[in-house]
Amino acid sequence: AAALLGIVIARGARLRAVPLVAVLMSGLGVLALALTPPHTAEEVLGDAVRRSSVPGDQVLTWPGRSNIDYAAHLPSPYPYLWFLPASTLDPGFRTLKALLRGDQRPTWLVAWTALSAEPGPHSIAAAVREDYREVAHICGHAVFLRSDADRRTPTPEYRSDATRRS
Repeated sequence: AAALLGIVIARGARLRAVPLVAVLMSGLGVLALALTPPHTAEEVLGDAVRRSSVPGDQVLTWPGRSNIDYAAHLPSPYPYLWFLPASTLDPGFRTLKALLRGDQRPTWLVAWTALSAEPGPHSIAAAVREDYREVAHICGHAVFLRSDADRRTPTPEYRSDATRRS
């Protein structure tokens, strides 16, 4: 909008009001977002997990939605917070599967995509089903807790200042 305004003014065109209106509308859009920011599913999920966690908890989001980890204010023991690095640097997700079956597995696991209903014996879904239990379904995504952990059930809490559609 600013570039358009500069071009129109430089050319001395009669339509100077058009880019000015575009700049004003852009400013109003930014102001609307600042006053009523959207509330994403990642924020809702992460916040729900954060409010149910205790010090020392960890979270893993599969496949790689690091915004949930960030909103939860919890560390992840898995070094690859995004799917692309995980799929290239952890061939066959061997590190992930070993982590999910090991003693250092995270307290929380958020499945951004549905896990297989009938997992293969060496799949990620099988590792989750062995050592986790589903404790919540928030914004269409499953939240799992370690079987040996006892925490309050995560529940979504929506911000009153968020846009209605988010």
